[in-house]
Amino acid sequence: MSQLDVDIISLPPERWEEYRDLRLAALRAEPIAFSEPYERAAQRTPEEWRRRLIDSDNWVVFARRGDTLVGLAAAYVIPDELAAVHIVSVYVDAAVRHRGVGRRMLRSLVERIATSSDAVTLHLGVLDTNAAAIALYASLGFAIVGEQHDVLHHTGRAYDELIMERPLRVDHR
Repeated sequence: MSQLDVDIISLPPERWEEYRDLRLAALRAEPIAFSEPYERAAQRTPEEWRRRLIDSDNWVVFARRGDTLVGLAAAYVIPDELAAVHIVSVYVDAAVRHRGVGRRMLRSLVERIATSSDAVTLHLGVLDTNAAAIALYASLGFAIVGEQHDVLHHTGRAYDELIMERPLRVDHR
């Protein structure tokens, strides 16, 4: 499939409802892809959603096609590990997957983190059954550095998670 015409954007805090709606749609569509249950996210207050859009230790980028948000990628500084940023959420609407949207969002997210933090490492977890996401992350320089077993139980099945990391900045000396 060809690459889509999308813009990678940030949202100001007054547009928190759009963020909330997309995040909740992602949790409904892909309940095993995220560590947060839909029910917990749905209970967040408007102030919590706004704070995620303005907190200096959080980064959230969105993919917009026309007037519609079709993806998001989010990261935050790992508490007590100021040298590491954890990518916690990457979602692309099923209707536009495999068309470069996730790659563009992640590149933008990495660039924003590199220009606004002192972090040296990017870190993420991905279910070992999500081959497309693993391939995307590997193509962006992430390497598997570990595995956690039984991190999620859904419909009677246990899932393992791969831990992937990459340096935030690449030294070209």
